[in-house]
Amino acid sequence: RQIGTMISGLLRAEDLSARYAGGSFVVVLPETPLQVAEIALQRIAAVVRFTELAIAAAEEPITVALSLGVTAFEAGDDAESLIARAREGMR
Repeated sequence: RQIGTMISGLLRAEDLSARYAGGSFVVVLPETPLQVAEIALQRIAAVVRFTELAIAAAEEPITVALSLGVTAFEAGDDAESLIARAREGMR
């Protein structure tokens, strides 16, 4: 939840973030060029990486690193094809 709240707080009003599965999140940045989206997601990943999280089951604060995959909508895409293409480019 803390990660999801952080991601949402770093987005514009028109953007959307959602937990996709397990520890995976999807971020939708409407009408955003691919290069700009990549910069925005790298900024979010940096904020998350350098934020210590308090977890009840852990004695010490923990840090989290995000893997990013970025893609743009193409004609004929659906949610699954977009996510699959983004996962192919994850780093």
